[in-house]
Amino acid sequence: MEYSNFFRTIGFSPHEQALYLTLLNTPSLTISELARKAKLHRPIVYKTIATLTKKGILHLKNSNRRKIYEVNHPSLLKQTFLTQSKEGEAEFSELLSLQKVVAIPEIKIVRGRTSITEIFRDLVNSLGRNDIFYRYSSPPTGKVGDSYLPPDYRLIRDEKELERFVITSGERFRTRKTRLERGMKILPRFDQENLEATEIIYGDKVAFIDYATETGFVIQHEKFAKFTAVLFMELYKKLPE
Repeated sequence: MEYSNFFRTIGFSPHEQALYLTLLNTPSLTISELARKAKLHRPIVYKTIATLTKKGILHLKNSNRRKIYEVNHPSLLKQTFLTQSKEGEAEFSELLSLQKVVAIPEIKIVRGRTSITEIFRDLVNSLGRNDIFYRYSSPPTGKVGDSYLPPDYRLIRDEKELERFVITSGERFRTRKTRLERGMKILPRFDQENLEATEIIYGDKVAFIDYATETGFVIQHEKFAKFTAVLFMELYKKLPE
């Protein structure tokens, strides 16, 4: 067995491997003996011996006025292997961090009253204190739209002091009290169309709800949510007070 893979893993050159295995099989050799047994030229042996000595793999020993070389215990190679492995893992982790990960939008389809309620629950639970969300709202008439809200929706919303900007119908606007944490403007077309739909932009999500069919979908994607929020605010600023 040549052990080439192992020695390559711990950073040994072919010459270093040859000298090490020679000394491991035949301890206590001089430079001349090493060159002959390893079948290497003496200049290469001198250079390689210096490198292995510096690595702590072998040592020089004086015996009867002869300079001989011996390998240190092979367990040192295990430590070298473990060190190289840790360094390799660290470098590999660094390489992974260089890779630019492109987030792909996640789209979730929801159906039924309960699923719509869960969208509103996720809204107030996922946002942090003083966060902002945006809503286009052309809801069903009367209190029907509010019936989709979780029982604790307003409590959590107000405790977190969530700020929101709303574009809604004139009818909806007239039934709402003025609140400091809510900016609300009218889009007259919502009164004409009676769309019974809502779009909510919060965090990294954009949710669309169709109350008429009790269906909707949620797109989770940070860039898409930011883009949609920018468009919302551009329209909001252009609507009259």
